[in-house]
Amino acid sequence: MKKLSLIMAGVAAVFGLSSCDDDKEPVYTPPTADTEFILNEPALANELITLTPESTVELTCSQPDYGFSAITIYSAEVSLDENFADFRTIASSGKGTSARMSYKGSDIAVALCELHGWASKDEYVNPGPEKIYFRAIAELNGIEGSRCVSNVVSYNNVQSYYAVLEAGRLFVVGDFGGVGGPDWNVDANAVQDYVNAGQVLNETGPGTGIYTGVVKFHAGVCTFRFYTELGDWGGDNALPSIGANGVDGECTTVNVSSEPIMTPAVPGKGSWQTQADFEGGDVTLMFDMKQMTLTIIGGAAEITVKQYVYMVGNNADWAAPDASNEAVYEAWRLEDSSDSGVYTGTFTLTDLPLDDLYCRFYKELAGWGAAQWSSDASGANVEVTPGVAVPTFEGEGCFQFNGVKGKTISVVLDTNTNSVTFDVVE
Repeated sequence: MKKLSLIMAGVAAVFGLSSCDDDKEPVYTPPTADTEFILNEPALANELITLTPESTVELTCSQPDYGFSAITIYSAEVSLDENFADFRTIASSGKGTSARMSYKGSDIAVALCELHGWASKDEYVNPGPEKIYFRAIAELNGIEGSRCVSNVVSYNNVQSYYAVLEAGRLFVVGDFGGVGGPDWNVDANAVQDYVNAGQVLNETGPGTGIYTGVVKFHAGVCTFRFYTELGDWGGDNALPSIGANGVDGECTTVNVSSEPIMTPAVPGKGSWQTQADFEGGDVTLMFDMKQMTLTIIGGAAEITVKQYVYMVGNNADWAAPDASNEAVYEAWRLEDSSDSGVYTGTFTLTDLPLDDLYCRFYKELAGWGAAQWSSDASGANVEVTPGVAVPTFEGEGCFQFNGVKGKTISVVLDTNTNSVTFDVVE
């Protein structure tokens, strides 16, 4: 009886069902193995599909019969094997609630590289056009047991590309000849010279967009800007150059000291320059590609970069984990401020809509689809015990922490061991 009331309470919370007229109230019907959920054969299944970062692949499907017209979340799984012995989950573009689904070519390319086992450019081998398989996933947010899996379809001639996400780097280009570094050299063959001179900022992790490094500056006025790659000077207001402004020859002076300075940055060939009485020496640089800001600290400083994962579930009333809800999820972030791979957070569940917490964890707010750390790869929910670590999987299953409405809980997600521990804070 408790189970039934829990499911119906969740349905009412998500869809705002009225109980004024029992005769007209929709009745939720949990899907079974016999529930019809059809993924249609693609019209272009036999055409050559060339994936690019800008391309899309389309799929359409029917809606499972949940007993009423429900707002359904759709995603897809992609595999090189018709039996889906190994697969990756990809999220549909937009809100993911349309049965006409559009998938980014870049997301499919990343999935295929992972399925092939390619972790670096040195390992990549162009397979040529290949047959890849899809199946669709449908579920109702927060409704246990609502997950449906469709039949399998294929695109038979898909040409992919190398799309493994790796940590990037920025080259610090300027008049560094006075300290023995490359001096305004953007030749493609100068990469190792920049590495040897320490004129490189390294990304803190794939996709973080945060680049840090300690660079030796000469005394007096030292002019510099960044390049995302070497080989071309670039033009005004455009990559690969990043500077204090967009126009070549225009410089912004920064007074470097032990106190951090934050200054805006833009694509283009304008530069920063140190003050005339700068004594020279090590300078710590941190560039934020997402915010387009540069932080400068005189001396070799230790920079702490906070990294986050997001707890997504009924704690946030199942708000979509995308950029439009970034403000919502500021309250539901787990933080790692020491680059340890262990994320922690403490949360008070005052407004939890149910007695129990249902959640999973996303690395970034990039939309629905498989979470990097969920309870079960097949989508099943798993009850947790306070203080006991449980394993995590890539998927859409929820961790279920019972009886915590109104309580304060702690969550520790260890991405090194792929485990999570929930507890109640006394």
